[in-house]
Amino acid sequence: MELGRCIGEGQFGDVHQGVYVSPDNSSMSVAIKTCKNCTSDSVREKFLQEALTMRQFDHPHIVKLIGVITENPVWIIMELCTLGELRSFLQVRKYSLDLASLILFAYQLSTALAYLESKRFVHRDIAARNVLVSSTDCVKLGDFGLSRYMEDSSYYKGVCMWEILMYGVKPFQGVKNNDVIGRIENGERLAMPHNCPPTLYSLMTKCWAYDPSKRPRFTELKAQLCTILEEEKAQQEERIRMEMRRQVTVSWDSGGSDEAPPKPSRPGYPSPRSSEGFYPSPQHAGQHNHYQVTGYPGPHSMSPMPSGFQPQASVLDSHDSWNHHRPQDVPMWSPSVEDGGPMDLRGMGQGLPPHLMEERLMLQQQQMEEDQRWLEQEERFLKPESRNSRGSIDREDGNLQGPTGNQHIYQPVGKPEHVAPPKKPPRPGAPSHLGSLASLNPVDSYNEGVKIQPQEISPPPTANLDRSNDKVYENVTGLVKAVIEMSSKIQPAPPEEYVPMVKEVGLALRTLLATVDETIPILPASTHREIEMAQKLLNSDLAELINKMKLAQQYVMTSLQQDYKKQMLTAAHALAVDAKNLLDVIDQARLKMINQPRPH
Repeated sequence: MELGRCIGEGQFGDVHQGVYVSPDNSSMSVAIKTCKNCTSDSVREKFLQEALTMRQFDHPHIVKLIGVITENPVWIIMELCTLGELRSFLQVRKYSLDLASLILFAYQLSTALAYLESKRFVHRDIAARNVLVSSTDCVKLGDFGLSRYMEDSSYYKGVCMWEILMYGVKPFQGVKNNDVIGRIENGERLAMPHNCPPTLYSLMTKCWAYDPSKRPRFTELKAQLCTILEEEKAQQEERIRMEMRRQVTVSWDSGGSDEAPPKPSRPGYPSPRSSEGFYPSPQHAGQHNHYQVTGYPGPHSMSPMPSGFQPQASVLDSHDSWNHHRPQDVPMWSPSVEDGGPMDLRGMGQGLPPHLMEERLMLQQQQMEEDQRWLEQEERFLKPESRNSRGSIDREDGNLQGPTGNQHIYQPVGKPEHVAPPKKPPRPGAPSHLGSLASLNPVDSYNEGVKIQPQEISPPPTANLDRSNDKVYENVTGLVKAVIEMSSKIQPAPPEEYVPMVKEVGLALRTLLATVDETIPILPASTHREIEMAQKLLNSDLAELINKMKLAQQYVMTSLQQDYKKQMLTAAHALAVDAKNLLDVIDQARLKMINQPRPH
C-alpha cells in the first residue's frame, strides 16, 4: 500500500490518494482514510465503525469499501472518486453544468438513499460536501461516520437537493452545519433556486415538513425525481433542436450579402420557408378554419383564388424567371409541403452552370430569410390563444369589436411597411370601448390587488337596438359583473375559495350560452357559424380559467403563487372581453336581419 497526497480532511482522519498493489503485482488507485488519533481505543472504535457500516452496502452510487488495516496506523481503503467532493465540483463547473445534470445528481443520490432506507439505515449528514464525484455523470454517497441504524425521522432530505441546484452554495450562510436543521424546524425555508422546476421545489418543501409523517420517503423521492429528470431531458432535447434549426438558418444567411435584395413579387407561390422544415406551432394546428389566406393583400401580392383552384408549380427556367406554364400533371405545392414537410427541390436548375446555380441558391436563401422574418411577424397576430397580443390590438384600435359579415375571428396582419392591416368596418352605434370594462386591465388592477366595485360596470349597447327584454345583453352584463366580483375578491382569498368564485363565473357563462342557443334560430342562417365560433371561444376561455385556478392552488405555498393568480385573472379578463365580442356578433346578426329586404 502506497500513501500519496492528502485530498481531504474528515472528523476522525484525513483522506489520501494511494495505490494498492495486489499480490499478483496489479495496482489500483484507491482512497485511504487515516485515523488522526489511533492511540485512543474509543477514537479507534468510532473510526472503524464507519468501515463496518460501509461493508454492508453494495450500490453503484455509494462509495465501496475495499479493505481495512486494523493495526497501527489504522487505515480504511475505499474506491477513489477522482473528481473530488460534489460541492467543489459544482462551484468549479458552475457555467458548464446544465439543469439536467444537476437533477441527475439529485436522482442518483435518491437511489442511494432509497437503498439505505431499504436496509433500515439512515445517513445523518446528507450534504454536498459528503458526496463524491466519480465521473461527470456519476456521483456517490460517502462519509458514513454519522450513519446509524434508523432510530428516528429527524432528518431533512431537501437541503442537499437545494445545494445541488444552487451549484454548491451553502444553505443559511454563516450558520453552523448542526444549526441548519434547527433553522428549518423553526419554519425558515430556503428560496427557490434560479431555473429550478416548480415541481422540484415543491418536492423540496415537502421534505422540509415539520411533521415527519408528512415528509416523502426516499422511494417516493426516487420516483418523482425520475419523472422530473425525464421531463427536463425532453425539454433539453427540444431546446437543442430549436437551437440547431436557428444555427442552420443563420449559416445559410451568412453566405450572402448582409442586406437582402428587394423581394420580387411571386403570385401564387408559397413561402420558401417550407423548404427548411418549418412546422406550425401547436397553437396553429387545426386552425385553418379561423382565417383565410386567399384574397389577403400580403407582401407577396397574392391574388384571390377560387376555392377549387389548385396552385401549379413554378420552376426556374433557363431565363431565370418564374415559369407559370408548368404542365398540369406536375403539382407545385404538394401536401407534404403544405403540412410543413420538406419541399422537393430536385430538378430545379438542372443543366445550369455551377456558378449560376450557386447564385440562384444564394438568392433563394436570402429570400427565405426575408420570408421567415415576415412570417414570424405575421404569426404574432395569428395565435388565437395569445391573449396579450389580442388585448394590445384591441386597445390600439380603440374599441373591442367582434367579427362581422363574412370575416373570420382572426385576420392575418402583414408587415406594416408593405401593406397596412385591413381596418375593421364600423358598426352603427358602436362606442369606442366597453364602458368601464377597461378597469379589468390585468396589468393595472390585478397585479396591484385593487378592488373593483361590481356596480360600476354598465356595458353600453353596441348597436341602436331595443335592450328591453334583451336576455343576451343581460346575461353578458351578468357575466362581466361575475368576473369583476371575482377579481375584487381573489387577491386576499385563500385557495379553497377559488372554486366557488370560478363556479359563479361558469354558471353565468352557462346561462349566457343557453340564452344564445335560444336566440340563434331566429337569426339569419349565414350568421350561425360565426356565433358558434364565438361560443366555442368562450368555452375555451373558461377551460383556461379553470386550468390557471388549479395551478394557483397547486403552488399556493411557493413563490409562483402570485404569478399563477395573475394568470388566472388575465384568463378571466379574456373571458369578459370575448363575451362582449359575442354580444357584438349577435347585434350584427340582428341588424342584418332587420335590414334584409322583405319579400313582397
